[in-house]
Amino acid sequence: MKEKDNFKNDIIIGEEKELEILDIIRCFDENAYKIEGEFKPYDIIAPNLNKTFEVKYDRGSKKTSNFFIEYECNGKPSGLSSTEADYWVHCDEKENNFIRTADLKCIVKDKGFKYDGTPEGGVSNVKAYLVKKKYIRENKVY
Repeated sequence: MKEKDNFKNDIIIGEEKELEILDIIRCFDENAYKIEGEFKPYDIIAPNLNKTFEVKYDRGSKKTSNFFIEYECNGKPSGLSSTEADYWVHCDEKENNFIRTADLKCIVKDKGFKYDGTPEGGVSNVKAYLVKKKYIRENKVY
């Protein structure tokens, strides 16, 4: 039961982070909006900037100094492999890192360590890259 509770809590925090990021983006495009429901290509669109954003919250990074970048869940493309967003926003308790998705894809290939399993508090088998936070910070644009 605890794992399901953690997963549900992560979903709630992730949605709160999406709204927080939306507020930041609206400083640059007042017409930006969050895509509601299940939509894999991106979470937020800024129509006046012609840019899209994928937002991810990473609770576990506080303990590991790594960001967890998912690319497959239960044998299906997810996260980095399914996004069409121009920017990936990786968030933890302290910071929001805006990075170009294309740059992130290069970083995970060059610097990431592959992970395959069910993360602590998770309910699904996932494949992901663990990437040192410093590599994301060095390449963030905002």
